[in-house]
Amino acid sequence: MFIDIHVHAYRKPGPKQDGVNQFATPDQVLSRYEEGIVPKLMRRYPNLYGDLSAGSGYNALARDPDYAVPFIVEFQDRLLFGTDLCTSTQPVPQIDFLLGLRDDGRISEVVFQRIARENAIKLLELER
Repeated sequence: MFIDIHVHAYRKPGPKQDGVNQFATPDQVLSRYEEGIVPKLMRRYPNLYGDLSAGSGYNALARDPDYAVPFIVEFQDRLLFGTDLCTSTQPVPQIDFLLGLRDDGRISEVVFQRIARENAIKLLELER
C-alpha cells in the first residue's frame, strides 16, 4: 500500500501566483535537483520532507539510480511517495521504480515501507 503525498510543477509557466512568483516547471525542478540543492537543504533542515512524485523527485532519481539509492537511504525517514495521478489509466512509474529497487536489494524492505507509507503515517499522525 502507498500513501500519495506530492507537490506540483507546471508544464508551462503560468500566471504569477502572488503577483511575483510562479510555480516551477518540471525542468526548473529537475535543474534544482541536479544542482544538489535538495540534499543540501535536507541536511540543513531536519524538518524538511521530500516527495517522489513524477513532477519532482522521481524524475530526477530515475535518471540516475546509482545516485538515487544513496539519496533514498540517507533521507529514508523524510521521503514520501507521490504520484501526481490525474486519470484512472495514467501510468505510475514510481511504483515500479521503488519496487525494483527493493526487489533488486538496492533498498531494504524497511526503507521501502518508510517511503511507501510509514513516513506519511507519521507525518500526518494517522495512527496514534
